Amino acid sequence: MELVIDAHGAELPATLTLPDGPARGGLIPLHGSHCGNRDFVLYEHLAEVLPAHGIAVLRYDRRPSPLGVDVPFVDQAADARAAISVLRRHIGDAAIGLWGFSQGGWVAPLAAATWPDEVAFLTLVSPSGVSPGAQMRYGLAQQLRINGFADCLDELSRFQDAMAAYLRGQSDAETMREEFAKAASQPWWPLLGYDFSDDVFNAPPGELWVDMDADLTSSYEAVRCPVLTFHGETDQWLSIDESIGIWREASAKSGRLAPEVIRLPGCDHVPTIRTGDTTGISPNYEKALLDWLNRPELLG
Repeated sequence: MELVIDAHGAELPATLTLPDGPARGGLIPLHGSHCGNRDFVLYEHLAEVLPAHGIAVLRYDRRPSPLGVDVPFVDQAADARAAISVLRRHIGDAAIGLWGFSQGGWVAPLAAATWPDEVAFLTLVSPSGVSPGAQMRYGLAQQLRINGFADCLDELSRFQDAMAAYLRGQSDAETMREEFAKAASQPWWPLLGYDFSDDVFNAPPGELWVDMDADLTSSYEAVRCPVLTFHGETDQWLSIDESIGIWREASAKSGRLAPEVIRLPGCDHVPTIRTGDTTGISPNYEKALLDWLNRPELLG
């Protein structure tokens, strides 16, 4: 079923997949930073698998990001709440949960903490416990280590410091262009993926990445619903143990159970497995997800 979500001035195209019979629950995927379309493979997988288990899936396109500006987490969380309202009209009083991939792993707990009565559970795939800026620094450094440029980490750090200063409004565009030019001459530069460098100068620096230094620990502490997290054992983009530890500390402070953690062998940041020339969803991920969602205490 094709829908449109009216989300605070933005009309977000959406697709709702319902079970054949009454829904015992609903799930809404929240987007990774580069996976804003509702047809992303992980979101489609949810819509293909969950309805057979009585779970409706509402997936929608993330609101547009003008001029390369990142969509603020608070706006994405509000859009998730708007999606919950739409899904509620189709499945009645059944429990609704949020599923977040990568960046969605920050947005989902923010939404659950802000509207605790509306979010019954969280499923987070490759969530980071640290700030987005800290996670990106870690991930890019890992790319250099893995690709044989460990001796260039100081050069990368200098560029990242310059970029952070610019994004915080502590530097000017001319200085940042010079830093881009110097870094772009280095052999490790293609690993950073900064092919969007022109976009960096199309908006005021303070608006480019407003959540760079976002600390979501207060949201983690405020989450009251059950949480399941998945981590690929070879994830190159985040410090898994550190992220798990931050969530566990937040749970201890709030007096609730820590998230259940599933580590996925053979998976990196995305829960997929490569077999020969094909790449598919990890069977371990699918089984663990279904086992968790089929627990009677979660959805009945």
